[in-house]
Amino acid sequence: GYGMIGIKTLSLALAVRENNAAYLAFYLSLVPLDAYFGYASAEKWNSGTFTGDKFPEKETHPLSRLWRSALIPGWGQFYSGEPLKGGLFLASFLILDTTLGSVSDKLNGVRYEKQVYNQIAPISAFVSGSDNTPSIYLSYRNLELTSLEKRYQTERGQILTLAGIFYLYNLLDAYFNSGTNPTEPEESLSFRPFLFKNEDKFLSTRDTVFGGSLEWIY
Repeated sequence: GYGMIGIKTLSLALAVRENNAAYLAFYLSLVPLDAYFGYASAEKWNSGTFTGDKFPEKETHPLSRLWRSALIPGWGQFYSGEPLKGGLFLASFLILDTTLGSVSDKLNGVRYEKQVYNQIAPISAFVSGSDNTPSIYLSYRNLELTSLEKRYQTERGQILTLAGIFYLYNLLDAYFNSGTNPTEPEESLSFRPFLFKNEDKFLSTRDTVFGGSLEWIY
């Protein structure tokens, strides 16, 4: 369900951040494989060979595009036969996630250094005695680290907000604005006046004299 999709998406993000090449390659391999088996090899797309004349866009169900883009941004666009748009979504997602990982690493580094300085500050004050130089330096450095921590927190929040908006737009685009939806049957009421010479067969017909018939058009 959607929970599993969210877990897999988070796993992908962690794989990028931790440079887990094998794990990341497995997920990204789903995109070209699905594009090949689900779109490029379809008879509706070409005449049986990859050099044949291209047919109109392959029909894909909106939910099929949606769950793919929920798992990997851009996958639904690839699946619907729009590789350029899918590539842009995927590349943007990877750039955002890599940037988020970099800022998070810097934030964690600042927090760790700040924690260390807070631990050694009392010891330094005790050892230095009347010499306040080490304590002054540690206080100044602590203020500097606090400023950096706030800066990286703000940057991370901005990236997360941008990533959330981008991810939502990716889902909306996959569902509403990618590929061609299957043609749904529509109802039309046609008025067909007719007369039968053989009145014995009149009641066995579907239509009525000067009546209307309901047709399904596919």
